[in-house]
Amino acid sequence: MKRISSLVCMLAVGFTMSVQAQEGQPGSEVDPIEGAFFPPELIMAHQDAIGITDEQRKSIIKNVQETQAIFTTHQWTLHAAMDRMGSLTHKTPVDEQAVLALPLSSM
Repeated sequence: MKRISSLVCMLAVGFTMSVQAQEGQPGSEVDPIEGAFFPPELIMAHQDAIGITDEQRKSIIKNVQETQAIFTTHQWTLHAAMDRMGSLTHKTPVDEQAVLALPLSSM
Protein backbone atom coordinates (compact mmCIF):
# COMPACT_ATOMS: atom_id res chain seq x y z
CA MET A 1 0.00 0.00 0.00
CA LYS A 2 2.86 2.32 0.85
CA ARG A 3 4.42 1.71 -2.58
CA ILE A 4 1.20 2.63 -4.36
CA SER A 5 0.88 5.83 -2.34
CA SER A 6 4.47 6.75 -3.14
CA LEU A 7 3.95 6.02 -6.84
CA VAL A 8 0.78 8.12 -6.98
CA CYS A 9 2.54 10.95 -5.17
CA MET A 10 5.51 10.82 -7.56
CA LEU A 11 3.22 10.83 -10.59
CA ALA A 12 1.27 13.80 -9.24
CA VAL A 13 4.46 15.77 -8.59
CA GLY A 14 5.80 14.88 -12.05
CA PHE A 15 2.57 15.95 -13.72
CA THR A 16 2.51 19.24 -11.79
CA MET A 17 6.12 19.99 -12.73
CA SER A 18 5.40 19.18 -16.38
CA VAL A 19 2.40 21.54 -16.49
CA GLN A 20 4.38 24.31 -14.79
CA ALA A 21 7.26 23.88 -17.26
CA GLN A 22 4.90 24.13 -20.23
CA GLU A 23 3.23 27.31 -18.93
CA GLY A 24 6.35 29.37 -19.54
CA GLN A 25 6.95 28.13 -23.08
CA PRO A 26 6.11 30.11 -26.20
CA GLY A 27 2.74 29.14 -27.59
CA SER A 28 1.33 28.30 -24.16
CA GLU A 29 -0.67 31.53 -24.02
CA VAL A 30 -4.39 31.25 -23.48
CA ASP A 31 -6.39 31.34 -26.72
CA PRO A 32 -8.62 34.44 -26.45
CA ILE A 33 -11.38 32.95 -28.61
CA GLU A 34 -11.22 29.41 -27.24
CA GLY A 35 -14.70 28.21 -26.41
CA ALA A 36 -16.42 30.97 -28.37
CA PHE A 37 -17.04 28.79 -31.44
CA PHE A 38 -18.07 25.21 -32.03
CA PRO A 39 -15.97 23.20 -34.48
CA PRO A 40 -17.92 22.07 -37.54
CA GLU A 41 -17.07 18.43 -36.77
CA LEU A 42 -18.91 18.73 -33.45
CA ILE A 43 -21.93 20.37 -35.07
CA MET A 44 -22.12 17.74 -37.79
CA ALA A 45 -21.71 14.91 -35.28
CA HIS A 46 -24.81 16.18 -33.43
CA GLN A 47 -26.78 17.66 -36.33
CA ASP A 48 -29.94 15.68 -35.58
CA ALA A 49 -29.85 16.47 -31.86
CA ILE A 50 -29.46 20.22 -32.41
CA GLY A 51 -31.89 20.26 -35.32
CA ILE A 52 -29.91 21.97 -38.05
CA THR A 53 -31.76 22.42 -41.31
CA ASP A 54 -30.73 21.00 -44.66
CA GLU A 55 -29.75 24.50 -45.74
CA GLN A 56 -27.51 24.94 -42.67
CA ARG A 57 -25.92 21.51 -43.20
CA LYS A 58 -25.16 22.30 -46.86
CA SER A 59 -23.73 25.68 -45.87
CA ILE A 60 -21.43 24.13 -43.26
CA ILE A 61 -20.20 21.52 -45.75
CA LYS A 62 -19.61 24.17 -48.44
CA ASN A 63 -17.73 26.48 -46.06
CA VAL A 64 -15.55 23.69 -44.67
CA GLN A 65 -14.64 22.51 -48.17
CA GLU A 66 -13.76 26.05 -49.31
CA THR A 67 -11.75 26.74 -46.17
CA GLN A 68 -9.84 23.46 -46.39
CA ALA A 69 -8.83 24.26 -49.98
CA ILE A 70 -7.52 27.67 -48.92
CA PHE A 71 -5.65 26.29 -45.90
CA THR A 72 -4.11 23.51 -47.97
CA THR A 73 -2.75 26.04 -50.47
CA HIS A 74 -1.33 28.17 -47.65
CA GLN A 75 0.15 25.10 -45.97
CA TRP A 76 2.02 24.13 -49.15
CA THR A 77 3.22 27.71 -49.62
CA LEU A 78 4.46 27.76 -46.03
CA HIS A 79 6.30 24.45 -46.46
CA ALA A 80 8.00 25.70 -49.62
CA ALA A 81 9.11 28.88 -47.82
CA MET A 82 10.35 26.84 -44.86
CA ASP A 83 12.36 24.62 -47.21
CA ARG A 84 13.94 27.68 -48.88
CA MET A 85 14.80 29.24 -45.54
CA GLY A 86 16.05 25.92 -44.17
CA SER A 87 18.38 25.39 -47.10
CA LEU A 88 19.80 28.90 -46.65
CA THR A 89 20.20 28.72 -42.87
CA HIS A 90 21.87 25.31 -42.83
CA LYS A 91 24.86 26.53 -44.83
CA THR A 92 28.04 27.41 -43.03
CA PRO A 93 28.41 30.33 -42.84
CA VAL A 94 24.81 31.46 -43.22
CA ASP A 95 24.34 33.93 -46.06
CA GLU A 96 22.44 36.54 -44.05
CA GLN A 97 21.74 38.73 -47.08
CA ALA A 98 20.16 35.81 -48.97
CA VAL A 99 17.96 34.96 -45.96
CA LEU A 100 16.88 38.59 -45.54
CA ALA A 101 16.17 38.82 -49.28
CA LEU A 102 13.49 36.11 -49.08
CA PRO A 103 10.12 37.63 -49.90
CA LEU A 104 7.93 38.00 -46.81
CA SER A 105 4.79 37.17 -48.76
CA SER A 106 5.96 33.60 -49.33
CA MET A 107 6.84 32.98 -45.69
